[in-house]
Amino acid sequence: MRFRAGPSVLRVVGLLGLWALAGCYRTHIVVGPDAGPPTPDAWSPPPPDAWRPDAWAPDAFVPPSECARDLDCAGRLCVQDLSLPPRDLELVPLHCAGPVGTLPPGAECDSNAACDHGMCALAGGCVDACLSAADCRAGERCARVPVVTSESSLQFAQGCVRWVDPPSGVSVVANDTLTFPSFSTQRVVIDPLATPTRFTLLVADALDDNRYVSSVATSAGETVFDAFQLGAVRQDLVVAPFQDHVPILVPNGDRDFALGTGFVAQLETGATTTMHRLVMDRASAGSSVDVNVFYVGVAPPRGGSPPLEVRRMLDQLGVLLGRIELRVGRERHFVVPGATARTFEIIESDAEVGDLFAYSAGAARAAINVFLIRSGFDFLGIAGGAPGAMVVHGTRGSGIAIGFEDVLSFLPMAPDDELGTVIGHEMGHFVGMFHTTEIDGTVIEPLSDTPECSLAQDSDGDGMLMPFECDGFGADNVMFWGPFQAAPRWSPRQTRIFQNAMVLQ
Repeated sequence: MRFRAGPSVLRVVGLLGLWALAGCYRTHIVVGPDAGPPTPDAWSPPPPDAWRPDAWAPDAFVPPSECARDLDCAGRLCVQDLSLPPRDLELVPLHCAGPVGTLPPGAECDSNAACDHGMCALAGGCVDACLSAADCRAGERCARVPVVTSESSLQFAQGCVRWVDPPSGVSVVANDTLTFPSFSTQRVVIDPLATPTRFTLLVADALDDNRYVSSVATSAGETVFDAFQLGAVRQDLVVAPFQDHVPILVPNGDRDFALGTGFVAQLETGATTTMHRLVMDRASAGSSVDVNVFYVGVAPPRGGSPPLEVRRMLDQLGVLLGRIELRVGRERHFVVPGATARTFEIIESDAEVGDLFAYSAGAARAAINVFLIRSGFDFLGIAGGAPGAMVVHGTRGSGIAIGFEDVLSFLPMAPDDELGTVIGHEMGHFVGMFHTTEIDGTVIEPLSDTPECSLAQDSDGDGMLMPFECDGFGADNVMFWGPFQAAPRWSPRQTRIFQNAMVLQ
């Protein structure tokens, strides 16, 4: 249900289904205007084509008649048949032929004609066709990949994509699959730290509200995270599952663990039986963050340049990151066409958020995927986790979404830098930060150098901590739950988390 209230009323959804105090964290700041999403002044979506409810996941994949992978083509390649007219939401037509372009799978691309298999993913990477992971190279998976075939058509292929796209400063130390019984408690061993920062990501192939990490302990037996104490006491780590993945970032609190420290996480599996495990190490801080900007029903770039307000947002983000000696690196801009844009331009559920983030499959580099939609059901911005699926594209946690028209509608009453604050806040979640204080005064984050705002500051006694009530008590922090604070700041510990994020160049 979409939250609706007057423009001065803001709220956050903090814990979503705690399973007796252990739970899944919703990472977004939220607001709801009386009249719903505004109508854009200068641009409106194209007229609808035939809409189909299976825009992302048809019941079953039916291979094209001639080939479904290179193995079917006796020395030639299984490539997109570019002679056929585009058909929105349909499978990419494939046939056996010679190379279409010169770029190999995994290379960055701007068009289908540039790739040797004739398929450039929506997210800007060349892909080749597959039926299963057996058709792909080591470290890859066979995934459903959206491919733009015209300005009004997005089609789909089964394509080989890399599991992880780390920047040069990040090493991948594990890339494997774990299998275990359903509805059980399983030990997930995290090997001794070889670098100061380690990110363990467990990715499932299905949603499961019963899957979470109940505790993490050092190999010496010291408990550093207890899900049943979440929000009650400050912990050394916080592990919050989101939709299809469980992220474990060490460190994400005050405590710096000595090199050589190992950990054991207790995973409550729910119905899950298989999860892919990725473990990444970072030895030194990064300096820039690349962004992939996806336009979903909002005004697209024209003449190679993003719209003025998008440019303003990214420039303000650069100022915000500059305060912690980071910068916005490379930008790539992608327009989501056809019925898919109309399906996702207004997000109405958490499930749709995850569906949208999966459209990043096939991105060819380490970057944060930023999806600009028209409006969210109860958010200005939302992240794919805290942290999200950093440097892993095509999962339900692989990005952040901004309700761009909602944000624009509030600019007249917001500080000048509000656009940059909203995207910076969601990026903070994506790299591993939590709200400094929730709307009800709960503190989940494991950092002690961010000011807390307790219910003692609730001057009107309504049980909700508004930004004006928390002035001087953390409302000026980027990761405070609500917006509308000018020149927000990062704490030293938050700065360390961002500078050491796996997605940074």
